[in-house]
Amino acid sequence: MSEWWARLGLPAGELDELLAADPGRRQRLARVVELAHKVHGEKAVRWFSRPEAALGGALPKTLLRDPAEGPALVEQALRNALHGPFR
Repeated sequence: MSEWWARLGLPAGELDELLAADPGRRQRLARVVELAHKVHGEKAVRWFSRPEAALGGALPKTLLRDPAEGPALVEQALRNALHGPFR
């Protein structure tokens, strides 16, 4: 997980803080990263760093830092891209 976090250009210490505050977060973040790779392949890292229309123009990597709803929003956008919004 820390390798992906670093590839996204986010501070490593921040990941440690997020994971310490919420032990279940590691699984959620891993699920989002895996899904992004499934949807975007090798371009997944780039996808996290670009504004996403399905997220109101927000950067997915910024939303991953949100402790409340961010990872869930990113996961839903990826699921919609993979399966369509109504599945």
